[in-house]
Amino acid sequence: MTAIRIPILPVGPGTQPAEADGAELDLIAMPDAMITYAMPELPEPEEAAALPEAMAVLRRVLDLLGAALSEGAPETCGGEPWVGYAVRTCEEGQSLPHIRFGAEESGFPARSVNLAGLDAANLALVNQTLGEGEVSIIAPGLAIQESVLAGVWRLHRILTDGSATDTIEIGAIPVTVVEAGQASAQATSLSFDPEQLPTGLQNGPSLIAELNEAITAETTAEAPYVINLSLLPHTPEDLLWLAERLGPGSLTILSRGYGNCRIASTGTRHVWWVQYFNSQDQLILNTLEVTPVPVVACASREDLEDSRERLDEILQVIG
Repeated sequence: MTAIRIPILPVGPGTQPAEADGAELDLIAMPDAMITYAMPELPEPEEAAALPEAMAVLRRVLDLLGAALSEGAPETCGGEPWVGYAVRTCEEGQSLPHIRFGAEESGFPARSVNLAGLDAANLALVNQTLGEGEVSIIAPGLAIQESVLAGVWRLHRILTDGSATDTIEIGAIPVTVVEAGQASAQATSLSFDPEQLPTGLQNGPSLIAELNEAITAETTAEAPYVINLSLLPHTPEDLLWLAERLGPGSLTILSRGYGNCRIASTGTRHVWWVQYFNSQDQLILNTLEVTPVPVVACASREDLEDSRERLDEILQVIG
């Protein structure tokens, strides 16, 4: 029998001849990191027992998580009840009920714990237990960090007299985010002179008309109104012109999970610029949303349930 020679050729990137026109296949890298919950390193029970103020704060947070899940007028999403102020994702094909986050609008009392008065050791235990989660919010005089327990927020505020407050708030999103997000929102509609348009525009004027319609209908809409700029033909001049018409906002939200989501308020009421980046910081989705607060920044009811279970487990471990 005559041996048959079978050549083995290399495969993979760099092994194939280049295209005649010089074009190269450039695939977007898949995300390679994701923030997940990990129980913090906890003190021994006897050490925690020596810090009763911190333990009282953590037990109060647990109580407030339970209250947040059990109180409030029920709403429905696809026939399944949910707590109205906590965002919930619907099944495919269903709409997301319109959500109001303000305490006055929702009818829910503020659920917060004031950390003023805690000494350094007790505050350190609270910090150690809560840690830092994936959502950060920054506005003038305000810094908010979600803890590793989703729906449990740490708020640092600088008051007009220069003093500072340090509180914990429980809920889908802190009420002050809605207030701060609209603090510089002077415009309630957008206008422009069709005779004075800059060169290079393609879809800018039509997007302004669409935004104005969404802003007007926002109070009765069942879902946030989203304009996907990534799927619409536009020019760099369109984006610059839109940004000028919308005006600068005062609040920025960064959600770090599977990649990053950067959310910026604008100078127009309830209009947010939302951009999604992969783990290589490449822009993969660019949208405008008309909503009190974009859903991606909010904790869901399931998040609050998980947080309650995790905090209960922590408290059982440390006593």
